[in-house]
Amino acid sequence: MDYVTGKSRGTRIRKFLAGVRRGYLPWLTQSLRRLRPEAVLSALREVRVNRRRYRPPERQGPRFEILEPRIMLSNVSWITPAGGDWGVGANWSTGTVPGSGDTAIVANLNPGAQVTYGTGSSTVAAVQASSPVEITGGTLTVTGSTQVTGTTLTLDGGTLTDTTLSTVSGGVIQTASSSTTTLDAATLDSNLTVTSGSTLDIADNLTLGSGATITVDAGGTLNFVDGTGNTQSVSGSGSIVLDAAGGSYAAGQINANGVNSGSSVTFGGGINITGEGTTALPNTITAAANNIIVFDNTFSNATITAAGGGGVLQVGGTGAGPTVFNGVSLDNNLTLDANAVLDVENSLNEAAGVAVTQGTGAQIDMLAGATGAQSALQPWVGDGMVTAQISGFTGTSSQLAGGVTFLDSNQPGAAFGAVTVSTGGVITFQWQAAANGPVSSTSINGSASNQWVRIVRFNNLVAGFYSSNDVQWTQIGTSQVVNFVNPSNLAGLTMSDTGGALTDAVMVGAQSITSVIPNAFLPPTVATGASASAGTVTGTTVNLTVAGQAHDGQTNSSLLYRWSLLGTPPAPVSFNANGTDAAANTMVTFTAAGTYGFQVTITDIEGVSVTSEVSVIVRQTPGSLVIAPSTASLNASQAPSSVQLLNAAALTENNTRQFTAVAYDQFGMAMATQPTITWSLSSGGGSMAAAGLYTAPDVSGTAVVQASVGGISATANITITSSSIAPAASSVTVQDPDFTDPSVGTGATAYVNMPSGEPWVGGGSAGVSANNTNFTSGNPDAPIGNQVAYLQDTGALSQNITFNTAGDYTLSLQAA
Repeated sequence: MDYVTGKSRGTRIRKFLAGVRRGYLPWLTQSLRRLRPEAVLSALREVRVNRRRYRPPERQGPRFEILEPRIMLSNVSWITPAGGDWGVGANWSTGTVPGSGDTAIVANLNPGAQVTYGTGSSTVAAVQASSPVEITGGTLTVTGSTQVTGTTLTLDGGTLTDTTLSTVSGGVIQTASSSTTTLDAATLDSNLTVTSGSTLDIADNLTLGSGATITVDAGGTLNFVDGTGNTQSVSGSGSIVLDAAGGSYAAGQINANGVNSGSSVTFGGGINITGEGTTALPNTITAAANNIIVFDNTFSNATITAAGGGGVLQVGGTGAGPTVFNGVSLDNNLTLDANAVLDVENSLNEAAGVAVTQGTGAQIDMLAGATGAQSALQPWVGDGMVTAQISGFTGTSSQLAGGVTFLDSNQPGAAFGAVTVSTGGVITFQWQAAANGPVSSTSINGSASNQWVRIVRFNNLVAGFYSSNDVQWTQIGTSQVVNFVNPSNLAGLTMSDTGGALTDAVMVGAQSITSVIPNAFLPPTVATGASASAGTVTGTTVNLTVAGQAHDGQTNSSLLYRWSLLGTPPAPVSFNANGTDAAANTMVTFTAAGTYGFQVTITDIEGVSVTSEVSVIVRQTPGSLVIAPSTASLNASQAPSSVQLLNAAALTENNTRQFTAVAYDQFGMAMATQPTITWSLSSGGGSMAAAGLYTAPDVSGTAVVQASVGGISATANITITSSSIAPAASSVTVQDPDFTDPSVGTGATAYVNMPSGEPWVGGGSAGVSANNTNFTSGNPDAPIGNQVAYLQDTGALSQNITFNTAGDYTLSLQAA
């Protein structure tokens, strides 16, 4: 036997063996670099350390025994730069495909090349990839680590099992579109992306290392399937990010559809599931029929649902810490195991009909979030009541309060009714009758611990109650009208801190939302609905009537009727009776036309009430006419006579007048649509046209014109005077006023001294000329006809005129 000597190489071998005994791996790595491989293998085949009698080298030399042959872990490197099939031995440095004791090293590929694992089943000790690797099929078992350095590992099908995945220097691990890949019993120490259209199946549990994130792109699916056990879990302290929907893709999903019936998927307390994007709650966590998802961690911005009608959503009561729902939307019933704790942050939205069942000792904590209010609400239609037990508060703000509510919508300023308990034990019934309206309240002193509260809704009526034992209930104040205008309202738990930032509060016990109405809350009924004596009013008043029916033996005379206007009326009204039993029949007086909605509230002696409504249309009706002008002075009409030379129209000036009329309604307001006015001559001479135009007669005097519509009328007075230039047309004659008899022809020389036979007598240089002659080419054309008279030097024109009637005459002559 050849024992190890004390020479230099032997010394290094002894140190190496001592390192094996002590587990000094860093030193071993350094020693292996200095030793020849054949020397190490020879020593390992011939000796083994006697562990029971081992002493440190400085005390006792090593003792060796012969070992059976051993094979050390070896590196097998890819040697084909162009890439290719993993399963071809010639592509590897040993000439064979890496085996269970080998580290498969993929490096130094040509740009664009990759190694593809596509078929069969094989096992390696580790994978080190600094060039692209893609798994498209088969099963690759890696008993150690899979490290991706500065390149991409693509999961495009097949199964990768037992390995711990990590990346360095910008390495990427991702799935490929339209493929399904399985991770079996894997640990993820770095990020992984499930791309759009692809599915990543998780079998035999998944561990997420600190800082590791699985991002499920929109259209990608993280799917839990059965492995060797009936349960699945996600443990560690990493994150799962569900991307929001975008384009043609659905939102990123987590499914448990492949898990056996009755099995469960548990998300550990260190796992954070969040949803990205700005759309409201786009992501989905699904449990298939008869499967269970157990929540024990933080869920943010996700919609949680159980498919198939048989799925179970469950918060585990392991005591490992609370489950946090941060901005979660719940589509199915949720069970809180015994002693389970559900923290609600930034509100919990429950689908219609969803029930949250709480086991013994389970509790719902309303936590401080990003807003000054918290809620756990579900859609609700119609009558019902919400009941909850408030055990107490962890906060100390005097303005911190939590309780139950009916809310018209999730919009800011929505109408609501609520009953809350404050840290000081003040129990308050609050209501906001209409959106963005004032908030009213009634309070009593109670207890901040083990307090039961209830809000009841009947039609648009709400009432608040409180109890110390969930058996004997007391109403707070009286019922109030809240205008619930949305088809689907919200009901559930609410908490707020009006003094500032919201502090934590704990609400413990069974929250229930039902349609059962307490008998003590039954309001009177409407025996005869509200009605009006006329649906369309043309005057200023109308009668309103209604009849109520009391309950529980009360007499109808004990009912009170209060009328009010709905919405924004056109103008104020007044009632001759209101707020009393006599207001069952009341007269309302209007002050303007328009459409009016009336609501009557019928209230019994318990303060419980019911409402009825009616609408009335008030139409504008002509009530008065105003005519303009109200008076007028005109000249008598006279026809022009032949004596007028150039301005015969002057005799008919100011002998007509246009009149207008405006109709006002029964409230003294101008009618929006003016009616057709009838015009007539009430007295005097002249004439009145249908459009309101009056023409004076040819003599002086007075006249009255009238405008009429719908039995009302208005008049205007007219004074008519004779014109000073109004002699009869035949009282005077002027011969040849336009100098056209006789004609002198046309052309530059068409002019003559005053011709014979012309009624005008010329003196000196006077004559007649046509237009555009040597005399008239620089002057305008004749105003009448085509000839004018001309005068030169001392020329003159004259004729004798005979007047047959006395009067004032005006003769005019145009000269140029």
